[in-house]
Order: sequence, then C-alpha cells, then structure tokens
Amino acid sequence: MRLRPVLVFAALTALACSASAPPAVHPDVPPPAADCGDPVMPSKLAAPGRVVVLGGRQGTREAPRAMGNLACGALALGYPVVVGLDIPGSAQGGINAWMQSGGTATDQKALLSAAPWTDAPELQDGRTSRAVFDLLEQLRRLGKGVSVVAMDAGLTGDKDSRMAATMAATMTAEAFGVAYVDEHAGELVPVEEPPGSFAWQLSQTYDVVPLRVKHGPGTRWGCGEDGCGEITLRGLKAGSQPSITLAAEVRAGFQGTLSLPTSRSSPPAVK
Repeated sequence: MRLRPVLVFAALTALACSASAPPAVHPDVPPPAADCGDPVMPSKLAAPGRVVVLGGRQGTREAPRAMGNLACGALALGYPVVVGLDIPGSAQGGINAWMQSGGTATDQKALLSAAPWTDAPELQDGRTSRAVFDLLEQLRRLGKGVSVVAMDAGLTGDKDSRMAATMAATMTAEAFGVAYVDEHAGELVPVEEPPGSFAWQLSQTYDVVPLRVKHGPGTRWGCGEDGCGEITLRGLKAGSQPSITLAAEVRAGFQGTLSLPTSRSSPPAVK
C-alpha cells in the first residue's frame, strides 16, 4: 500500500517552517487571481501525485463549491490540478470544450444540451446538478492548469473500477488531484479480493488521502422510491464554516473530514 501518513492538522503550521522545500511552481500553472475561499487548502495536504478523495452525498450546493475551492488552493500552491467527477464519460467531450471556451451563453447551451445533462428526470440524482455546472464554471475561470475528468467512463468492470482507472489514467506524477464520490466509494479499506473501492484501487497507483464529507443538516437533491427531488438531510454538527481536519492515519476508511456546516439541495442543471 502506497499511503503516506498525513500530519495532524494542528501541526501543519509549525511544519510549514521546517527544512522541507516548498513545491516547485509548475511553469504552465498561473496562480489564481483571488482568494480561493473555504475550506482553506492545508499546504501539507497538497502534494504531487496525491489525490484527495472526498466521500459524501451527492446533490448539495456546498460540496461542489468546496471541491472547486480545494482545486483553487492547490493551483495557488503551484500544482497542476486534476478534478474527478462522478459522472458518465459521455460528458467528457462537452467538458473539454467548455473548459477551453469563453463561457458564453452559446457555450453553456452546447455543454448542457447533451447527455448526461439531458438524462430523464428519474436519472437526475444530483451528479449533474446546477452546483456541478457552477463548479465547472469555477474551474473554467481558474484557467490553464486545471483538467476535469468524467470518471465513469468505459463499458467494462464495476463502477468503482471504471472510475479509478479513468482517474489514474488522467493523473500525472506532478499533478494534485481531487475527486468526489459516494461515501462507500471513498473509503480506503484493504481488501483480500479485488477490486475494492474507488479509493482503494486508486491508492495502488497514487498517494490517496480519503476525507469523509460531514454534511450539516438541510436538504440535498437525490433519488428514492418516490422518484427524484429534494430530500431532507439530517446531517451532523459540522462547525461554523467549511474546514478540513486531518488525522495521522486512516481510521474506518478515512483520514480526516471535510466539514460543511450547511446543506442546500441543488436541482438538475437542465430542468
């Protein structure tokens, strides 16, 4: 197993002054022009060849925004960034075009006029929400240095295997990655027989830090026996602002938490 211990969050500030050299700034990565927002990226969390796997619920406004802020923070530290989304690979062509576009109304229409954004209402479980589109706009504005991958690509194997293979193929040894998946897919738990979870499979190739997303009470968009729509999310007490807490080792599948105090549902980007 290729896991590297991640230091306790409280020790990060002190260690920032240690003898370890700061990351080299990638020549093709311009720094973000503005503050990245919360949660603040701990400098010791970002590292080349590392993927932070966020395991949580789909269909909230807050989770995609936090994901974009982490990508912004890694970019500010000088890393090229790979963002992995739990959506079908059929979206990849549209995402590539969007990331290279000027973000006009015509560009938006081109992105959202194809699958999976136009899937039937009973398939709209929060993965193609308005918040996910807003994340793509946030990443587009960050400019050069950010790649976005629709991880659920290919026709063989189980979903976790497909996503792990796609993310691994897109990552590089110089890049920092962040991926958002369901909680069970984000658990880094050793398995006696393959394939294992998304996080476990990806950890065989890259340094994975799994963070459990702790959602505050509110709502989310999802699907159930009665169809898809707004669902009450009981949630947990998650502080007063988005934040990251890191542990020294993986426990119960995760090595820390991303706390999101509020949860507001995000409906499909295409209604």
